[in-house]
Amino acid sequence: MIRNFILLFLFLGAAVSIQAQTPQSKLRVEFEGNKIFSSDALLKKLNSCVARYPHSEDKYDARLFEYCLRKDVQKFMWNQGYLSAKIGNLKEQNDERILNLTVPVEEGLRYRLGSINIQGAKIFTPEQLLEKLNLKKGDIADGQELQEWLYERVRNLYADKGYIQTFFEFEPTFKPGAEKATEGTADLEVEVDEGLRFTIGRIEFVGTGQTPDRILRSALLIKEDETFSQQRFVESVEKLNGLGLFELIDKDKDVELKSDNESPLLKISIRVKEKQPF
Repeated sequence: MIRNFILLFLFLGAAVSIQAQTPQSKLRVEFEGNKIFSSDALLKKLNSCVARYPHSEDKYDARLFEYCLRKDVQKFMWNQGYLSAKIGNLKEQNDERILNLTVPVEEGLRYRLGSINIQGAKIFTPEQLLEKLNLKKGDIADGQELQEWLYERVRNLYADKGYIQTFFEFEPTFKPGAEKATEGTADLEVEVDEGLRFTIGRIEFVGTGQTPDRILRSALLIKEDETFSQQRFVESVEKLNGLGLFELIDKDKDVELKSDNESPLLKISIRVKEKQPF
């Protein structure tokens, strides 16, 4: 499986056997242009991503490698403050029965957080939104923390007030330091489109079997004709699971939130599957 051969990538330049489209080939991966990040560190990130896809059946998949390089390897550099780091296009070269892959890397400068300007926020003040950010001016601009701040914590803040279709635009401006400096400053422009505030119009259960509807509704912290709250919604699913009447309900897979484009009314469908008696 691909999981087995990719683990050998931990040794830079190691020839790795894979099942190619024709006769068996060797695969060698090298990074070029990286100075701050060791090739071993980048290879480990590539390895951990590719190893999650064992269905690749030992065949080299260029699309999978491109995906992993940008999803995990490039993101790894961003999370260390190298927000302008880039992975170039893979270079492939066949040398007899060895496929050589060269990965161009452009690390750029390491950036520290500068100013953050938030526009469009009305329900919350910019100061309230910034309270959710675990970085302050001058800190290393951790890409993962910035993403989690805006697209998880701030989004949930709005969703708790019924604003479940809030969108964000996030634009950094990079300012280099002095000549030959290894660090710069990243100023951020954040545009918020809060959208509509949603009210729960209807809650329905699908697949309840013999369980009375009133028992299920008694476990809910969300009610029809009330403003939707993300936190109360999550706690409601936890309480339903606590009844022990059904197989575990996954809030992301077993719950569907529907709305039309004309009114901010929300229909919530919860799919449940009763446990089979022993």
